[in-house]
Amino acid sequence: MSSGFGKSAFTVAYSSGFGNGYLVDEVFFYAGSPAGAGIRWNTNGTMDYYHYSTGFASLGETWGNPTTSGIGSNYWIRFTRTAANGFGAAAASTASTGWLQLTSPGREITIYQGSAQQISAEYTVEISSSSSGSPVLTTRTGITIGLSNGYL
Repeated sequence: MSSGFGKSAFTVAYSSGFGNGYLVDEVFFYAGSPAGAGIRWNTNGTMDYYHYSTGFASLGETWGNPTTSGIGSNYWIRFTRTAANGFGAAAASTASTGWLQLTSPGREITIYQGSAQQISAEYTVEISSSSSGSPVLTTRTGITIGLSNGYL
């Protein structure tokens, strides 16, 4: 095994469904009720969806292959908010960050409203193998997290 034969390499690459312009939209039905939505990049290479009332669940997408327990500790992620729409959207969504190590359980972008209104925030997400961000191994643009009133 020391020769490397039989070992599988980890590759930073999104699953085919997670392309640029990905949208996660949480529908709420009662204005004034709390609501939230988001995406978490897990330390094992998988991704979760966040819903305010149910918590985290598998998004069915990956950022690395094969999924490997704890692999995220070798990578850094940066979220850059490129747009915010709706009353209070900027205050309710994750702000842009510097390079964050993918520590357990993972890193996330979220929107939360204590008094739910229609809002959205758009992000560029980069993953690097270095805390300096060089090299950037993968980038996704136009990732939108939103809250929508189901009665409108």
